[in-house]
Parts: sequence; structure tokens; C-alpha cells
Amino acid sequence: MYIKKTWHAGVTVEVKKTLSYRYGRQGAARACTIGGMTEAQEQINLRNAVDELRRILNENFMPGDMHAVFTYPQRQAPSVEEAARDRARLIRLLQAEYRRQGSELKRVAVTEYTHKRIHHHLVINKPPQGWGCVKRIWKELIAENYYTAMIDDVTRQDDYSFRAS
Repeated sequence: MYIKKTWHAGVTVEVKKTLSYRYGRQGAARACTIGGMTEAQEQINLRNAVDELRRILNENFMPGDMHAVFTYPQRQAPSVEEAARDRARLIRLLQAEYRRQGSELKRVAVTEYTHKRIHHHLVINKPPQGWGCVKRIWKELIAENYYTAMIDDVTRQDDYSFRAS
């Protein structure tokens, strides 16, 4: 029997049909887990995580919103804990700035640090008074170089975030 799942996310509608032989059967129980997670199951979990992120981005963001990459200068690279504090402070300052402008901050944040220099990815909605406040806050927070990149293709963003994390 086919199971049809439908997701409404923003202006997109996603429909997925799957086949299940266990659906609706009396007493059909799942088998016990033996051993660890297989490579195939890890791939399925990764695909499901990418799908879920895509739905979140489609629901909460629209063209004109920004994917920003915040980096640190090479000589000023922080530890993972310091970077987590910086990210939390950045989000707190952005929320305060958005409130001052009479808006609400929507965000998705990922910090990358494995096999790369530590940096933060943020997808944020457009502030009412422009992007200058975002750059100013990061520059004040780090007091050195910063880098922001615009990516408007949501699918590329969610695939990249999960592949790199």
C-alpha cells in the first residue's frame, strides 16, 4: 500500500509517495536493532535531514533574504567554544537590532570547524533598513575582517550545510 505524505512550506508543496508492506497490518512490529547504523541508513538520515532543512528554509525565507558566511581572520581563529559564544552573541545582537527596527529575526545557523577554518553560516531574513546593520554588528564583534556571501539558491545552501557539517 502506498503512503502519501504532503508538506506545505511557504509557496511550495512537496508530495512524496512511499511503499510500505507493514502499513495497516495487525501486530506488525519493527525488528530489533542489531549492531550499529549501516552506511545505507546514514545516507537515508542525511537525505532526510537535507529535506527537513529545505522545508524549513522554504517556509521561513523568500528571495531577497541572505545566506551569510562569517569568517575570522587567519591569525585570530578562535576555539570551538569561543566561536559558539561569538555566534550566540551575534544572534543576540542581531535580534536586538531587528527589534529596534520593528521586525523579527528569522535565522538558521550552522558553524563549521572540521577540516576547515572555523566559520559560521547564517540564513537570515532581510532587515527593514538594509544589510548594513548585519555587517556592522559582525565587524564590531570581531573588530577585524569579515566576509559575507550572498546565495539565493536554497537547495544549494541546505545541501552544502549538511555535506560540510
